[in-house]
Amino acid sequence: MKKLEDMIGETIGAIVPTLHDHERVIQRLVLHGVEPYGIWVESQTITDMGLELVGLQSASKTMIVLLPWDKILMIFSSLDVPSLSEKRFGIT
Repeated sequence: MKKLEDMIGETIGAIVPTLHDHERVIQRLVLHGVEPYGIWVESQTITDMGLELVGLQSASKTMIVLLPWDKILMIFSSLDVPSLSEKRFGIT
């Protein structure tokens, strides 16, 4: 398993309720940095929120934000092995 620091530049998934009203929505985030107090990320959701806040349709730079650890419920990555739903295959 890779450490989070080794995933910088990669797309990860996370449940971040402050980015969405529902706690079970996985946000796609590009990881830009890992700090003791949170992670630096970019995403389309963050871009849309930022542009709306400043009243623009586009910007010459992409916004990244620091998500504090206490605002992140879960972080998802993946392994290079197949996965399946045991419930849907009738295994459980």
